[in-house]
Amino acid sequence: MKKKWIDAMQYADDRYVLEADPTSAVAGKKRSRHGALITIAAVVCLMSILLGVFIIIPYFQKNSIRQYRDSEYYVLIQKLNQLKKETIKGDYNTGGSVDMEIAPGMPEGDVGMPNGAPGQSYEEITDNQVIGIVEGDRIKRSDKYIYYLTVDGTLNVYSIEGENAQRVGKYKVTVSNGVEGFSAAQCEIYLSKDCKTVTVMMPIYSYDLGMNCLRIKQLDVSDPAAIKEKNEVTVGGNYKSSRLTDGKFLVITDYSLLWDDVDYSDETTFVPQIEGVDGRETIAPDRIVMPEKLSDAYYTVVVLLDGESMETLSSAAFLSYSEEVYVSAENIFATRRYSDIVKKGNLVTTKSHTEISMLFYKESDFEPKGSVHVEGYIKDRYSLDEKNGILRAVTTTDISQYRETSYGDSVGSTNWHSTTSANLYCIDLSEMKVAAEVIGFAPSGETVQSVRYKGDYAYVCTAVVFTDPVFFFDLSDIANITYKETEEIEGFSSSLVDFENGKLLGVGRTDWSTLKIEIYEEDEEEIKSLCKYQLQDVGYSTDYKAYYIDRENQLLGLGVRDYSTGDSYYILLHFDGNKLEELIKTQLKGDPTYQRGFYKDGFLYMCGDSDFKVENITLA
Repeated sequence: MKKKWIDAMQYADDRYVLEADPTSAVAGKKRSRHGALITIAAVVCLMSILLGVFIIIPYFQKNSIRQYRDSEYYVLIQKLNQLKKETIKGDYNTGGSVDMEIAPGMPEGDVGMPNGAPGQSYEEITDNQVIGIVEGDRIKRSDKYIYYLTVDGTLNVYSIEGENAQRVGKYKVTVSNGVEGFSAAQCEIYLSKDCKTVTVMMPIYSYDLGMNCLRIKQLDVSDPAAIKEKNEVTVGGNYKSSRLTDGKFLVITDYSLLWDDVDYSDETTFVPQIEGVDGRETIAPDRIVMPEKLSDAYYTVVVLLDGESMETLSSAAFLSYSEEVYVSAENIFATRRYSDIVKKGNLVTTKSHTEISMLFYKESDFEPKGSVHVEGYIKDRYSLDEKNGILRAVTTTDISQYRETSYGDSVGSTNWHSTTSANLYCIDLSEMKVAAEVIGFAPSGETVQSVRYKGDYAYVCTAVVFTDPVFFFDLSDIANITYKETEEIEGFSSSLVDFENGKLLGVGRTDWSTLKIEIYEEDEEEIKSLCKYQLQDVGYSTDYKAYYIDRENQLLGLGVRDYSTGDSYYILLHFDGNKLEELIKTQLKGDPTYQRGFYKDGFLYMCGDSDFKVENITLA
């Protein structure tokens, strides 16, 4: 108080002295007003500065990611923040979690993988990409029963008894309350080795979790006439794929971040969550595989579940590797497509590339192993194959060029042109480096349509609309890769199938309305076409799982749809060494994508959307 009083007296004395000077009467008034204005301005300025400090500092503190530098996810935060600045492209799907629950009143399941039930044994029917790594399908079977899931979600069980075959049980797979968007057409099933349990992969939308999910429901089918529910697990994200290996389920989903929900102070808002019987866990930072610079905010999540208890054994995620996923006997490979842009003057060149990242999963604990870059893009998972520590990959090279031209304030492009070809890479996984390559082996303008590997050999079909050269690669010595090709053949193959005795089968088209199935053979100089089967005015499924492949008996079965009538048929072809012969063409209900069939002991068993047929056939 004393100091304030003294300061006030000092100001008063100065004011009185100024006012006592008669020569300063008018000027004093002006200076007084001017001083007041200066004082007011100074106060306003000071208040603005102080207010800015209180507003701006917290704003920058709130929006600066440096405040999270002590987080174990800081590297991820930095990359996400940079991606958000550069590319926010609209709405994103929500993230995911895993939720474990046991169906009320149902016993906990015992899949019992090692032992078979008396008088019943598992018989593989799906033509899996990798031997011993079982893929989900709409049909599975034992030596006694067929298990087939219709598009309306009914699991039908049929006896395998030739002409006396019949349905012995059925069960409608349903979802719980609070769930919508269930599509049985996207479901897949597995049959346990003891043939007592059917596991159903069910893509759903959960109101409770507010996102797309995968519900995994296990059914007790030990008595087909009295099927019961067992364990039930929910894995967050859109269903991408799954495998069954050594009694464990490898489940692959994908989802993307919703930027508005991301809070870097809470890793659960931007890192995938796994919720199982032991509670919720966040995927560890050393289990998140990501490139140097993110190209999108999509996660591919992999979860390893125990086949009996359905407990989570391990989890990991690929960020920005959101395209093709290939699963070998020990590793998971996820791909990321991107483009390199090079400018020279006003000439712009764009070239497609793919980064392939590897995750080791064999020991029940995921371990990232690095990544490698190759030119071109990968068509599908069948373009990849691992053998003896070497990953083989076939890509389509896509190069575009144009010249930038200014039009006032805008920039356009002229003289645009592009070209495509195909490459084959052999990648040493111990070093994650390309060990050998064959660049540009396809004629200019062609793209990869289908790839098939068999041991040390690779078959590749490329095409420009409806011309179909097939290439045969000998990869037994990657230091000296050799290849042969066919002449131009009408049409193309959307799938290649390795048959026995060195034969190759192609399923594709001659034109957009004609199905073409062709047999190829290698001789010392070239790949030549032996014979082909054609069916006009029909559609067919390009889903490889829809085909029945019997290499021992040289049989191919698949569904087709007549364009003119809309009716669907199941056909069975037999290759007798010289020609393809049609053994069966019988009407079967439903979309060809979901029809399934197989041959056993002189009978062809066919499952349609709402019908089941058995035909007796004789192989010459």
